[in-house]
Amino acid sequence: MYKLLFHCELVGGSAATSIETDDVGFFAEDSIPELSIGRVLPHQITKCFEYYRNPHLPADFD
Repeated sequence: MYKLLFHCELVGGSAATSIETDDVGFFAEDSIPELSIGRVLPHQITKCFEYYRNPHLPADFD
């Protein structure tokens, strides 16, 4: 199984739902809603914010 995480930026239009997505939201690091632990773990979210704050960190492979 592979898990790829991307830093994306909304540059035009607005975030919208679709056939694959029933809700869209942006959250502060200390306001993350309940996670689907089968798909993402809290330490993975923490790692994402570490990379957001320091984009020069080397790629992380598990």
